[in-house]
Amino acid sequence: MNLLNTLRFSPSFTIFKTKLTKAPRQRAFLSTFVFLILPACSITDLSTGIIPGKQEFKGIAVADDPHATLAAKDVLQSGGNAFDAATAMAFTMAVTLPSRAGIGSSGICQVYNPEAKTSSLLNFVYQGENTSYALPAMPRAMMALHAKGGKWHWESVLLPAEKIAKQGFAISQTLETDGKLFPEKFKDKNGNPLKAGDMLIQQDLASTIALLRSKGVAGLYTAGGAKHFMDTAAAKDITFTAEELRDFVPKWETPKEISFGNEAVYLLTESLTNKDVTALWKKYQNNETVSKTTEKMPVGAGFAVADAYGNAITCNFSMGDLFGTRTELSGTGIILAKPLKMPTDDLATIMVVNNNVNEFRYAGYASSFASTEDMLQTALQVLQGKEPLQINFETAENIPANSGAISCPKGLPTEPASCTFAVDNRASGYGYRVGEISD
Repeated sequence: MNLLNTLRFSPSFTIFKTKLTKAPRQRAFLSTFVFLILPACSITDLSTGIIPGKQEFKGIAVADDPHATLAAKDVLQSGGNAFDAATAMAFTMAVTLPSRAGIGSSGICQVYNPEAKTSSLLNFVYQGENTSYALPAMPRAMMALHAKGGKWHWESVLLPAEKIAKQGFAISQTLETDGKLFPEKFKDKNGNPLKAGDMLIQQDLASTIALLRSKGVAGLYTAGGAKHFMDTAAAKDITFTAEELRDFVPKWETPKEISFGNEAVYLLTESLTNKDVTALWKKYQNNETVSKTTEKMPVGAGFAVADAYGNAITCNFSMGDLFGTRTELSGTGIILAKPLKMPTDDLATIMVVNNNVNEFRYAGYASSFASTEDMLQTALQVLQGKEPLQINFETAENIPANSGAISCPKGLPTEPASCTFAVDNRASGYGYRVGEISD
């Protein structure tokens, strides 16, 4: 049976409302052995994204690629937090969905940290002088994100992506479709296009991730890693300077905040989106019609994840086009992206929290030309209680492929039983809830 056929969202599952007992913090020096072995101890129902048996709630995740969601499940189940899980998801998706979220991608992340009582936005959209090729931004951004609140060592959270690149993975329906645009890379040993369920091994990419895992910034942006990257780019007559690599730093910014009853809704800043999101939100609240353009197909990919402590992260990535420039640097596995024209409407994220009680409520992402409008309308309908999250995603024809959300209407960390996920199942998205379910 094709594994990918089982990795679909199913809204039918039973949960029981119980009070969360806060687990002790995982030690930062959790061993790699424990990280790799513990997830194998449970039997997973891949048709629903639910781990059978009663267990304490550990978190919830949804992504545009099933392998990324399963990476988050393993991290959360083994004691990592949302920062650890998000980092593992990003690098896994760079392996399993390089057409939209590769090592070369730019993007944005929204982060809610209830312990620090902060909502912040990480902007890692490359805006350098090179107008043809974007500097790979994702790795350094994930370093910044993980440093913000990760519990595990950096090396541990990159191991899943390195392993799946080295040993291979079953490609998704999305990557099968995207791969037709890059046939010289995505073909089997007989030269035929890869199909969903076929195995893909990327040894060069595994080596690049291993360098980033073992050397951190020096694996790509400084020292020998930067020299190797510049040399391989120069072999294709592409110039990146040591100064540009060294000086690229993702920016932590303050997202746009809109009040919604007792909740605060956090959206992108004006520097990132062409849309006046405040005006759009008010129009939806007043049931006004908003025109939408759906001519452009989605070229981005994203995820959302929340842990038992109420930390929540949602990220959206883009290569500027499917497979970016379709230029792969020899020996690295890195496909260079196209620079994004900023501001952009191709990427959108949303985070909803209650700052009065420091609780997470909702996180979502969408990637399409009409992503801002679709995401805002979907979030508002759920927050107003008009439609459950799953039903909303199943019935709204305007929701673009490559979108997902997590909803905890009664709040995290206090009421984890209220948390659900949804993903547009016209693509290869997949969600997982770890813990607090019944036999």
